[in-house]
Amino acid sequence: MTKQEYLDRLSEKLKVLPASERQDALDYYEGYLSDAGDEAAAISQLGQPGEVAANILADYVTKAPTYAPTIKKDGASGAKTALMIILALFAIPIGLPIAISLAAVAFSLFISLGVIILSFGLTGLGSIIFGIVGIIAFPFAVMQDFGASLMFGGTGLVSIGLGILFIKLTILMTRGFPMIARFVANKISRRQRHDR
Repeated sequence: MTKQEYLDRLSEKLKVLPASERQDALDYYEGYLSDAGDEAAAISQLGQPGEVAANILADYVTKAPTYAPTIKKDGASGAKTALMIILALFAIPIGLPIAISLAAVAFSLFISLGVIILSFGLTGLGSIIFGIVGIIAFPFAVMQDFGASLMFGGTGLVSIGLGILFIKLTILMTRGFPMIARFVANKISRRQRHDR
């Protein structure tokens, strides 16, 4: 969408405002887009014209309550905007605790994944150390009991193998989880862009 198309759509959404207020808003956004350099990037940062218009209308209603009835000039879009503002105000007591809960769940999942990765790494390191001790004990145990020496040697080799496996899993998880997180974030942002 070009700058002019964006401003035309924004003007259409703001037609419920008095002409001077609408022109002030359009002048501001025209200046912003002109100064930005890359129009496409600036437009994508601003968001859809309907969202920008909703913010402008909400600011207008809260800053100038005496003029609030003039917003109802265009019955459908004015009433729709007023209804959206009222619903947003009523949603705050419900939405804020839900948002805090979701943030707490996301934080606890992040900490849990960190603890799992750390435990895998420490388990791998401990297994390797245990395996090295078993292999070092092997020649000393041969003189005492041949069966015990085989047990020390075999247990040491198995422990080193398991330790290497756990270390490899730790490396895989530290590289894999950020890739999975980026993949999920990209899917969510594409879906949101598609819904707009």
